[in-house]
Amino acid sequence: MSRATFAQSAATGGAGPWPLVTAAMVGLQGVVALAFAVFYVLEQSRGFSQFNVLASAGLFVLGGLGLLAVAWGLLHRRRWARSPALTWQIICLPVAVGLFQSGRWPIALPLAVSVALTLRGLFAKPPPPAGSGNPRTPPGGSCKSGTPTW
Repeated sequence: MSRATFAQSAATGGAGPWPLVTAAMVGLQGVVALAFAVFYVLEQSRGFSQFNVLASAGLFVLGGLGLLAVAWGLLHRRRWARSPALTWQIICLPVAVGLFQSGRWPIALPLAVSVALTLRGLFAKPPPPAGSGNPRTPPGGSCKSGTPTW
């Protein structure tokens, strides 16, 4: 194993690059949601209803901040972050299909790629837990009597 591969494996806990890729894709989706919020506020000057524009922008801000929080959780390997990330990808997948079917390829293709990469990362095989060489050994210690103590 080369030094770069070993360092990368150690940094990600042995799971390869997928935790970082997954967090980056969800973070990118959060940034895009925040960009849509800015777009909606700028569109207010075109004569759209102020309440509708601000409500939509607020929704995109909340969603974008939520996705950024989920990306942070995925980056730090928090268990709570996997469910909202998976739920969001399940929502985005039919949106991408609908965009493909309507001929909006420039929007659909990046969305579909980010969904595919995120789903691949969410279903990547996790590294084995510490101390898993002996299934009877509790994490972080050994048993003197040979029986598990947990």
